[in-house]
Amino acid sequence: MDYARFEWKSDYNIGVEIVDKAHKQLCSILNRLVDNLQWGDPQSNKRTCMEAIKYLKDYTIKHFAEEEEYQQSIGFHGYSKHKQMHDNMRDIVIPALEREMESKDYSLASIKHFTGAYTGWFMHHVLIDDQAIVGKVRSKWLYSANADKVTILEDRAKVLIYGLFQMQAELVSHQYDGYEIDEAFYCEAVFKDETERILYRGTLAIEMELLLASLSAIMNKDIKEIDDVIAPMATSLASSFISDVTKSFAAKHLSTISTTVLQRADFYAEFDDVYPDYSLLWRTDHGYFAFCLNVREQS
Repeated sequence: MDYARFEWKSDYNIGVEIVDKAHKQLCSILNRLVDNLQWGDPQSNKRTCMEAIKYLKDYTIKHFAEEEEYQQSIGFHGYSKHKQMHDNMRDIVIPALEREMESKDYSLASIKHFTGAYTGWFMHHVLIDDQAIVGKVRSKWLYSANADKVTILEDRAKVLIYGLFQMQAELVSHQYDGYEIDEAFYCEAVFKDETERILYRGTLAIEMELLLASLSAIMNKDIKEIDDVIAPMATSLASSFISDVTKSFAAKHLSTISTTVLQRADFYAEFDDVYPDYSLLWRTDHGYFAFCLNVREQS
């Protein structure tokens, strides 16, 4: 992933001074993170990341409350979903990113992931979702996920990660907005229910290091690449995960319509216009993986 400094423009202001001021500070921190990565100073990287985490902890308590109060004062129709995003960032994403950096002693890889996550959140939430508060753009979060269904996805995925991938995983976000992870294997599976009216489309992105580690553990040999022999096994592993999680979510019999290996661009196109109904991101010791699910009723 390439990291570039971000230039704040007046167009990004929403016209609420206390909100705009906080967003400019977020932009300043983002640029410090990018500068430090380019300078390559490990101690400076660590110090800046620690300061960024501290600021984000304070920000997500004070600023989120101020922003939510403003939304309620103007009767913002997307308040409930917006608050869910705030809660996810404050209670799940930031603690998970901090734990990752601390557990890896602020390694370059963990700092790069933190910077990527921060950049993705800034671009999507501040420059799109917060702009929607005053009607400057349309939010990409059109669907408000059912909390009970999210829990089903989380719980079932956790069991499968251990069973299929032979490792523990930590939920990083239950509102993954498509910021790019490292080189990955992408897969899609589509299902229909017995009425043939409801379609379920699940997509999975598994970082290559994680996939290779999982296949190596299953085959009891060192797998270093996805060649023509290993590719069908990788597809089977990914499609098994998608199928099991999706069927647990649906809580009824589903028939598989198709299974497809996706290109990187195809997976991220999922986030171009409207975000998936459900999108979650997990971290393991060997890398990240994301699962997205869309449910549509055919006329």
